[in-house]
Amino acid sequence: MSPDEFNRLKEEEKAHLRQLRDLKQQHRDVQRKVSILGALRGMDASALTAETDASTDALMRDAVTQEARLDLAMEDEAARAKAEADRADMRQADAAELVRQMKADAGAVEGERSSRPTSDSARTIGRTPPPPADVPDAPGAPVAPRDAKTLGRPRGQ
Repeated sequence: MSPDEFNRLKEEEKAHLRQLRDLKQQHRDVQRKVSILGALRGMDASALTAETDASTDALMRDAVTQEARLDLAMEDEAARAKAEADRADMRQADAAELVRQMKADAGAVEGERSSRPTSDSARTIGRTPPPPADVPDAPGAPVAPRDAKTLGRPRGQ
């Protein structure tokens, strides 16, 4: 056998092995495709659909439950806020009534004391001090500092 013939046979053998390798690759690809198609055909679409529907239904029920809880919580909070506002309005109305009543009482007391003038220095918050014992109903009579009710520290101390 000559070297040319040997090289020619060697090249033919290589070409044959390449063809064999390509055919084996095609065979593997076809087997893989058949396996995938078999799996797809074997898969029961109704079971998958049923499972998906069940999951969706469960999620929807959970969402509705959470929404209902949120609505109840918001209604409770609104009711609490309204009740608190009503209590604040009642306190304010009671305070206004008390102020009106105190003004009416002060007006009635002022009506009795209108004959006796008062000086600006003797004004106090709260009850007015009684007139001095030595001079009853004297205009401009000094008020004893111990009897006067004032805010803060007494003067002169």
